[in-house]
Order: sequence, then structure tokens, then C-alpha cells
Amino acid sequence: MLGDAGDKMAEDFAAFFRDKVESVRASTMTTPPHDVRHRLTPTLECWTPVTAAEVEKLIASAPCKTCQLDPVPTWLIKDMKSLLSPFVALLFNKSLASGHFPQDFKNAVVKSLQKKRWPGHQPDEKLQTSFKFVIHLQTFGESCTDSTTGIFGQ
Repeated sequence: MLGDAGDKMAEDFAAFFRDKVESVRASTMTTPPHDVRHRLTPTLECWTPVTAAEVEKLIASAPCKTCQLDPVPTWLIKDMKSLLSPFVALLFNKSLASGHFPQDFKNAVVKSLQKKRWPGHQPDEKLQTSFKFVIHLQTFGESCTDSTTGIFGQ
């Protein structure tokens, strides 16, 4: 365990971001709401279904990194892409058709990383502004997102 020092650092991070959110809310409280004009927007009623070949290409181009949420390592998914791609294509297409994205793929891991240093700058390791947050999605969920980007980009 981190002990008291780790607990204190976690509490400081939480307080820093809570205060930051409250500050933004306070500074924008008097801003009048944006006038959003009603306009007709197309609905997603038809699209070109994702093919197994497209999924296989997507899997092949995925970076070889694995998130702790992944049930299997990315290298194994890549090795088995020809076997998995028809199932994955079916899952993606059914997800789009039903408008339901599986809850298991909506999870993410958020990590804090210290910002890169540049010449003449020494970030304070105890200062919360010296950190950035990185969100890691499951490889499968990220692939699903990438496949829909291609569909909507057409």
C-alpha cells in the first residue's frame, strides 16, 4: 500500500480537480446559455456494414499494446485475427443496428502521468498541474470505436 503519503497525495489530487471544476463552474455561471437553433439532423438508418476483411485490417493495424482491461493480450488477438474477424464484424454491425454498445466495453483505466520535461523546466512532482491524465480503453472497445469512425467518416 502507499501508506499515509500516498493517501495524502490522492486526497490532494482529488481536492485539486474538485476545486478546478468548481472554479470553471463559478466563472461560467453568469454566461448566458448558447442559443442552439433547431435543425434537422440525419439519423443513422443505414450504413455500409463492417466486413470481416475490414476488421481483420483494423486488428492488424492496431498497436501492440495491451490494457489491463483486455481479457487476452493484443498479440494473441492479432495472431487469431482471421478467426476472430467475422465474429467481431457481426458484433460491430449488431451493435450499430441495435444502438447498444456492450457495457463491458465502456470501461476505461485512467492513469496520471507526469508531463514531459523540456529544457529549463522542472515540474514539481507534488504539484498536480505537473501531471496529465491518460485514458486506456480495452483494445476491443477501441477497435469498435475505430471501425465506427470509418463508417461515419464516409
